[in-house]
Amino acid sequence: MAEDTGRCADLLAQILSKSLASIELLPGDMDAWSSAGLTPEMPFLLQEGNLGVPVKLLMKLYVSASRTFPACLIAYRTSSSITSAKPLASASTILILTNPAHQTALNARKRLVADSLLDPHSELELTAHILTASKDHAKQSTLWDHRRWLLRSIYATSSDFTFRAPPPRGWSCDRSRHPSMPPAVIERELALALRACEMYPRNYHAWTYRHDIFETVLRMLDDENCDESQKATLIAIVEAEVEQIVTWIDRHVSDYTAVQHLCSVVLAFGTTQASKESQQCMHKRSIPLVDPDVLIRHAMSLLQSYPEHETLARYLQLALKIFPPPPELKARTEMLLRACGRSRQSAP
Repeated sequence: MAEDTGRCADLLAQILSKSLASIELLPGDMDAWSSAGLTPEMPFLLQEGNLGVPVKLLMKLYVSASRTFPACLIAYRTSSSITSAKPLASASTILILTNPAHQTALNARKRLVADSLLDPHSELELTAHILTASKDHAKQSTLWDHRRWLLRSIYATSSDFTFRAPPPRGWSCDRSRHPSMPPAVIERELALALRACEMYPRNYHAWTYRHDIFETVLRMLDDENCDESQKATLIAIVEAEVEQIVTWIDRHVSDYTAVQHLCSVVLAFGTTQASKESQQCMHKRSIPLVDPDVLIRHAMSLLQSYPEHETLARYLQLALKIFPPPPELKARTEMLLRACGRSRQSAP
């Protein structure tokens, strides 16, 4: 039995070391998926790069990997080499797939990356698949932190950079948190974070990660070395973000973290020089970056449609606090908030 478990663990680690399209944790054991072609020789579902791992089998492999991992770690610390790195990478892969909060395993993988014995780009791909392998995996803050570390390891951070103006409240001044990433990478990270938010409702850690990505965008726009072409591309990402999150809130009216993120992005980017430049190509579209009152009217519209949702009342209150409106609009919002408050109090 132990021999079979060890063989399955080696096979899974080998598969996970390859480039995959996705990873999904399947309910049940191997027998529950025999109709899909799973056998003792191949107990995992692998089709066109999409890997399915039965959860009960994975738990058995986790126990096995937990037993071998300490010895692998000691061996690697004693003599860091390709030979000692391979079993450590294999055991830690199974550990973090089963338990993405396994800090010791993640630290071991950081060491392998730092020693150039584990490709950081491959590690980014693996962690993306693990974060979207299940609902519970999507909310693991430890794995999101690991991904932040990988991005800082791959993409340079300007050590002599300082903001020309203090960032808005809630935005970091820490240079070490702001790697300079290509726009395609920024868009990839945003897509991953939103996928995790779809899997786990009101995913605070994924929204925080999304905020961190826009801290990078804010830093890059404020960098004197950022040329006009780069600025235009980054501004387009910001504009797309605002429109996308407005739509997201329309479909997720209880997601207050999304509300906070939207207001925060409009606050930060609606007041930058970059945003002023972008107004010339917006053709006077009514968007929040140009006219923050659009957020207030958006919150009012949703609250009128769903007066029972306290999150929407908080959305409107937050927008009013950050973006003080004209007196006439403010008076209308106060009337609406009072009416909705009475409606919620009288609800059974």
